[in-house]
Amino acid sequence: MERAHRLMEYTAFLSDNGVNVVTPVHLHKQNPQTIDDETYVVYPYIEGTTYTGKNSEIYAAGEFLGRIHSLSPKENVCQLEAYDYMLE
Repeated sequence: MERAHRLMEYTAFLSDNGVNVVTPVHLHKQNPQTIDDETYVVYPYIEGTTYTGKNSEIYAAGEFLGRIHSLSPKENVCQLEAYDYMLE
């Protein structure tokens, strides 16, 4: 549950700073919720297209990641876990 709240805090921070990201839906119930041993967060459904790797999509992804990285503080203030992109 704590990890979910940290990620929600981070996406809210990005949104508040002009990055176009989805943020959790405000519900009449608690969001996130833990069911059995799993924690779930409800996000809005977004219409879109499937990623195809076109140059325009790659460029847009780079711009998006650049905006996120430009806002990243030196300290891990949201205490997010390290993301390891290397697959074993």
